[in-house]
Amino acid sequence: MSFQPKPVFPWRTFVFMSTTTNNDRAYHTITQVADLLGVPVHVAGYAVQSRKIAPADRIGNIRLFGPEQIEAIKAAIEETAKRGEVIPSDAV
Repeated sequence: MSFQPKPVFPWRTFVFMSTTTNNDRAYHTITQVADLLGVPVHVAGYAVQSRKIAPADRIGNIRLFGPEQIEAIKAAIEETAKRGEVIPSDAV
């Protein structure tokens, strides 16, 4: 039996690189966006879903958000907080 290397998934490298760069052009997953904004993942996901914020790019089913989308998500979260809306953890 010959050695079979494990498949390499290029999106893993891409997503990892986006967390280590401070480049304005870096893309982030919804989990990374939530971490950047200091909110739970379901809150960031609700903001994206309720405001229909389109991702900057996709890799398979992974949504990637750029700086413009992150600002829109942040604004949506702030607006939701001002209204006093409670977001259940199973909202998304």
